[in-house]
Amino acid sequence: MKAKNYFASQFQLVLLLGLACAFQSLSAQAADLFSVVTGASADVAAKVDSDILKRRVVRVNFKELAQQIGKGNTIQINLFDDLSFEGIIAKTDDLAAKNYVLSGHLNGDAFSSFVLSVKGDIFVMNVRKKSGESYQVRYLGNGLNEVRQIDESKFPPCGNAP
Repeated sequence: MKAKNYFASQFQLVLLLGLACAFQSLSAQAADLFSVVTGASADVAAKVDSDILKRRVVRVNFKELAQQIGKGNTIQINLFDDLSFEGIIAKTDDLAAKNYVLSGHLNGDAFSSFVLSVKGDIFVMNVRKKSGESYQVRYLGNGLNEVRQIDESKFPPCGNAP
């Protein structure tokens, strides 16, 4: 009987430790970098730019971003509802308080890149995948940013093109 109770208590301990580790793993994941702004999206979506395939208005989660600064850390780059990447920070340049640049690549895409710059409450970002897909985040003012999927085929040719 004592052996049965001992094994039962050991099993409960292992179960509790497993749950604690799972919770810690979930809480250690980076939160989304952007939160969607409703209402303003319709105004921005009405704009017509031939080089922008898709766009939306967001707010930057500066608090979460500040907690992730550091080489090797990750940020969850949720550009659109159906498009999110885990960015791995390779380089940080702290220029001053709330003034920094982070760069790195997307997890699973070693030839991709992202660069973001923060100056106070102003945030800009470029993301490029190996496949050539290109995304921008631009500051609109009043704490709002626009996420854009770019169609680079619509850009004018380079100056040295025939």
